[in-house]
Amino acid sequence: MRLFFMEWGADHKELVDLVEDLKNQGHEIVYWARSNCTFEIDQSRFPGTIFHDYFDSTAGKPAPGVDDSQFLPLGEDFIKKFLGYESELITMMNKKYEWMSVSQRKHLYYHFLWYWKGVIEKYKPELIIFPMATHTLYDFVLYGLAEYYQIPTLMFDISTIIPNMLLVNSFESGCPALVEEMKRIECQEIFLSDLSPDLQKYFLKHTSDKADDPPDYLKKNINEYSSFKNWFRIKSNMIWVAIKDLSIFKKTVNYIYKKLSPDLRDEYLRVQIEPDFDKKFIFVALHYQPECATSPLGGVFVDQILMIEILSAALSNDWVIYVKEHPLQWHPRGKNFTSYRYKGYYEHVAKIKNVFIVPAEINGYTMINKCQAVATVTGSSGWEGALRLKPALVFGYAWYRECPGIFRVKNVDSCKEALRHIVQGNIIKHEDVIKYLYAFDQVSIKGYLSNYCQQVSGLSPKENKENILNAFLVEIKKIENSK
Repeated sequence: MRLFFMEWGADHKELVDLVEDLKNQGHEIVYWARSNCTFEIDQSRFPGTIFHDYFDSTAGKPAPGVDDSQFLPLGEDFIKKFLGYESELITMMNKKYEWMSVSQRKHLYYHFLWYWKGVIEKYKPELIIFPMATHTLYDFVLYGLAEYYQIPTLMFDISTIIPNMLLVNSFESGCPALVEEMKRIECQEIFLSDLSPDLQKYFLKHTSDKADDPPDYLKKNINEYSSFKNWFRIKSNMIWVAIKDLSIFKKTVNYIYKKLSPDLRDEYLRVQIEPDFDKKFIFVALHYQPECATSPLGGVFVDQILMIEILSAALSNDWVIYVKEHPLQWHPRGKNFTSYRYKGYYEHVAKIKNVFIVPAEINGYTMINKCQAVATVTGSSGWEGALRLKPALVFGYAWYRECPGIFRVKNVDSCKEALRHIVQGNIIKHEDVIKYLYAFDQVSIKGYLSNYCQQVSGLSPKENKENILNAFLVEIKKIENSK
């Protein structure tokens, strides 16, 4: 089978060995895009493979050896087939190309679409493998093209139940095997003792009196950005990237200007109020942005204000919505206004009917414990709510969306229907969560893709490689049999 690997194996050498194992089993590794920042691959191990550097691919530069001079320009009809991807990608560029004008972003998007259309038509992949939901600009375009050309894709839906991951064909469709397993055990009684030892421990930890401690990954991130050493490392890396893409001068001028102007925190403090816990309320924990959790996993709800406006329109007058900023939003990139937290953002939120912004310092678990429901795009607050028997309204493609008590919301009507169930007392029970965890454990794969997940997974590199490789081989066999 002709395979493309996109953004694969940048940090862990065993994931490179995995690709070699697939090659040795007769699969052709046609195209491989990855970052060489952590380590470089001995490309002689993969003769005939086209390698594409991360910085080149995100800048729209072709891979060495790819002659794109024969790729024909795009036409109007073809471009119109991908308007949804165009809108999403222009927003997604906030992460790397915030300095670009809309016209520049649009041109870069057309360039991506043109190049990867040509690559697909020339090299004819039979399967494209991504590590997770596509959010590195060019790979999102390739993902859309794969759907258009009916090329199968594989990626992992990363959960917060480390090291369990769901292998899916698309982030929108989720995991059919999980849906099937939930149906299979629908009429069965599943007990805590039926869970694997790891998940029994996980469940007890997250439903105990000590469950209100900040999660380990959040502690790690806060410590990382609070440390001067790590802050200096992160800023140095950002400067180096800006030098490489020639945006350093413009970014420097913008930085000085913003430092002399009012900032995000000033605006937030002006509109915040202390919450009244005697009122019935929905808790909205804003996502850190820009990040994969809202783009692309949120779809149109990358605009979190749209989510809040739908909640407000669907809510009865005797309920309120309390909104709290993400603990990390003001750390990595500072407190300056940005494309994703622009001037007037918090003021706009605070003016929406029955919506109030609460102090960012309030413990998020306190809000979850006292609320009637949680609302989020795809955030961990929805899952943490379920563990505390709080129903959640989820607007995006959250990994836990199949859990009972989670309501998928797309518009005002579906939001009203979800709230009707919540008001009537159709709430989640611990038996529901246990049953979901059982099904999740049956179909998930134990593995890691990031350094943090490796540290807490308890898996050796060999176990990680073999688990992921075996999952890939099963899916490849399915694809081959379907032809």
